[in-house]
Amino acid sequence: MRYISVAFVFIGTLMGAGFVSGREAAVFFSGTGIWGPLAAAVVSGVGAFAFMSIGPGPEVIICPYRPALPKIVIRAECLVILAATLALSETLGRNLFSLPGGAVLAAAAALAVSASGRFGYKVVTVFSTATALLIALTIALKLGTPFAASEGTFPLRPMGYAAMNILIPAMTVSRYTEGFSVRQKALASAMISFLTFGIIYLYMNVVRGAESATLPAVENAAPTGMKIPLMFVLIISAVTSGAATINTAAKSPGGRASIVIAALLMSLSGFGNIVEYVYPVTSYTALIVVFAAVYRAAARLKNSCKKEAALI
Repeated sequence: MRYISVAFVFIGTLMGAGFVSGREAAVFFSGTGIWGPLAAAVVSGVGAFAFMSIGPGPEVIICPYRPALPKIVIRAECLVILAATLALSETLGRNLFSLPGGAVLAAAAALAVSASGRFGYKVVTVFSTATALLIALTIALKLGTPFAASEGTFPLRPMGYAAMNILIPAMTVSRYTEGFSVRQKALASAMISFLTFGIIYLYMNVVRGAESATLPAVENAAPTGMKIPLMFVLIISAVTSGAATINTAAKSPGGRASIVIAALLMSLSGFGNIVEYVYPVTSYTALIVVFAAVYRAAARLKNSCKKEAALI
């Protein structure tokens, strides 16, 4: 059953504060209809399987001549995601308490959590993710009618978004799934695809009609009586996802402090602007890395099949 825990690592990354706010679903999936979540599910599942098949040290396999490049992409992605999380915290502080300084408080809390024990952190993450999904389901059921049909555009944005969300956990999980059988890797990948599709489809229903709002899920939560609970879940998610991002980006105290300072400066541009303009660049860069991983994994599988055939 270890493949289940691997699947939930990926889903935990997807369910960050930015996604729970509904803004990311509005930017990357609005107007894509059923094809948006389907494309994201395929990229998530295939990409995860590729990284698990490559095994430990995937950056060397993906980019043998410049193995540092994937790491640079991940650090840049961490910086952007952390900046968006802190900018969201600033918005929440002003909306919920009418006070500035939410970004600084969230940064301090995320730093503290990143340096603490992992058990409590995991418990809080599971709690906030489960609560966010229950609130989202309540909002979607209250709103009633499903989202509009697809505009007929190729779902490149959803594919990039999926790549951005699987890249960080994939690079980490690949070293722990080395002993997995092909069946276990396939089951984990299938579960990742299924959960990705279901969660994104749910949030497309949560944000419909409020896509232009800075926090679409919060906007639609107001008539259902779920606005305050959702905002508190967002605060918890901002701290836990911020801590996870800091831990991924840097290991030393100095490195963590540096990325937090850089993210605080970037967060001044605003949550909506980061998601709208910076996330697409990050997502397409991540998609290139994921495609490279799929290509390398397929090549390794082909060579392995040739070797087995030669022995027969």
